[in-house]
Amino acid sequence: MRQNIELKTSRRSFWLWFLQRVSSVGLIIVLLVHMLAWHYINPPELTHVEVSKRLGESIFFATVEALLIGFVMFHALNGVRNVVYDYFPKPGTRKIVSILLLVVGIALFVWGTFVLFRLVFGG
Repeated sequence: MRQNIELKTSRRSFWLWFLQRVSSVGLIIVLLVHMLAWHYINPPELTHVEVSKRLGESIFFATVEALLIGFVMFHALNGVRNVVYDYFPKPGTRKIVSILLLVVGIALFVWGTFVLFRLVFGG
């Protein structure tokens, strides 16, 4: 039974480690696209009206921003989780922290994308 639990934990750890690397590559790519699109290639005036207009013109800009929010949230909160795991070896503490970070991450992602899509669709 203990081996089965350790195997599940090992698999979960592998996938979180792997997704941390995937999110870092995605973050670099999406951040590069964001910087080029918003700050170097025909940059808009950074006002609420201009940003809303540009986001509403193309689903591309909204998609890039939603991906940026998702990659940043996952990468940052999984990094915090890894640091906490280094300092707090007790399984109970780790589980509480993991659940708390998951809830915070989902809430912040939903809030961020809600605000983004309010800008896209006006409001």
